[in-house]
Amino acid sequence: MHEKPKRRLQLMVRGRILLLFAACTFLVIATAAFGFWRFSASLQAFDNDVMSRQTNAIDVEAIEISFKKQVQEWKDTLLRGKKPEALEKHWTAFQQREGDARTTADRLSRSIADAEAAQLVAQFLTAHKSMGEAYRRGLQEFKDHDFDSAAGDKAVAGIDRAPTELLGKAKERLLALAHSAASEAREEAHRTSWITIMLLGLATAAGAAVFMIAVQRSISLPLTIVVHALTDLAAGNTAAQVNGAQRGDEIGRVADAVQLLRAKMIEADQLRAEQSEVEQRLLRQRQAEAALETTKAQYGDFKLWAPGNGLVAQIAVRPGERAVAGAPLVKLAMVDPMIVDVEVPSAVVDKITRGDPVMVRISESGQEYAGRVRAIAPLPGKAGAHPVEVEFSNPNATLLAGRAADVRFSFEH
Repeated sequence: MHEKPKRRLQLMVRGRILLLFAACTFLVIATAAFGFWRFSASLQAFDNDVMSRQTNAIDVEAIEISFKKQVQEWKDTLLRGKKPEALEKHWTAFQQREGDARTTADRLSRSIADAEAAQLVAQFLTAHKSMGEAYRRGLQEFKDHDFDSAAGDKAVAGIDRAPTELLGKAKERLLALAHSAASEAREEAHRTSWITIMLLGLATAAGAAVFMIAVQRSISLPLTIVVHALTDLAAGNTAAQVNGAQRGDEIGRVADAVQLLRAKMIEADQLRAEQSEVEQRLLRQRQAEAALETTKAQYGDFKLWAPGNGLVAQIAVRPGERAVAGAPLVKLAMVDPMIVDVEVPSAVVDKITRGDPVMVRISESGQEYAGRVRAIAPLPGKAGAHPVEVEFSNPNATLLAGRAADVRFSFEH
């Protein structure tokens, strides 16, 4: 009964993973195909530019070889031409080399893509044609002067220099172009290699990141949430949220089942809570009654002692009110000893000292009390007089604070 849903869930997860893997693989293959295409373009450029110029340079060198052999046959004609059979042999070879060089040069002049090199080959053809006519005139001079090689050589002296230079320039031009094209192709190949490597690295990293993120978000995270919800429910936490029920796949059905389990557990918890609510109320009531009895036993006859003697000036807490921690309950006024503040002029303040005896006379009753100087302010007040404190005993607390008094100092020491 449970094997079929398990296989369906496994197939669905496997299908998603295969789809993601195929997409990432396609991205990597596309990047590699782009790199191969760039390499193919570099090879094609090398074949079109470098190899064609190298071939042209080889053809120029072949023309140059045929031309040198032609010149050598001319020299053999002059050196051995006194004999008719040798003259016929070398002159025939001369004409053959001449034809080979001219044919190759004519074909090359039409196939060279570079205009400057093609112009040099065309100039060589013109010079070669003129040189051939000069060699024929030289041959006639050679025959007319009784096969004198000096006469024939004089007639064509220096005639092969210009064609030779033209061929050399054409070959140098083609080799320079081939070298430049080869350098460009090599740089392009290196650049393509680095670009391909970087693109492959980026494609691989991007594919791996996309694969991991997609698997995490669409498969791993929903399953993890469901597992955590089941774990919380197993621990008795019915407040755990179950997400993913809106999914139409097997993960969504598992989430639905977990939500149903959560609802049943919440219903059972409510029933247990309702059953134990009365017991909790009774227990709290009994505890409160016990705490009240304990408080009455501890604080029924509780007494507070003031830190000193005094008169009650203010009662801050009345019977039945709640006392705040740290707040005063009763304020006391200390009236023994009594303190009298006197302003003494600067002219006579130097004549009194602490502890000097004084007489204090209450203005209202005329009663006098013996006292002493308690403190003398070292700095005068705003009026220029020095504040002086005088104290005297009030053991029965018959006097209250706030009355006016006269103070008589004794300056005899």
